[in-house]
Amino acid sequence: MSETLEKMIEFGFCTMELYRVEAFTNVDALPSMNLLEKAGFAQDGILRGYASFHGQFYDQRVYSLLKPDWEKRK
Repeated sequence: MSETLEKMIEFGFCTMELYRVEAFTNVDALPSMNLLEKAGFAQDGILRGYASFHGQFYDQRVYSLLKPDWEKRK
């Protein structure tokens, strides 16, 4: 999964010329949070009631990675 995420990040920054890549996880999704943090993402905060599933609303963690930060890690 790490390789796939890295390829997606590279595509976003290099091909699409993005400045910021965002990712969202459930607040208790430890494997997803660990993967994002390992790839250099920083947690920006928690969005309350951001996602819905079967009529219920759930909080989501939002992470971001900026191009200058990604370039430093390469």
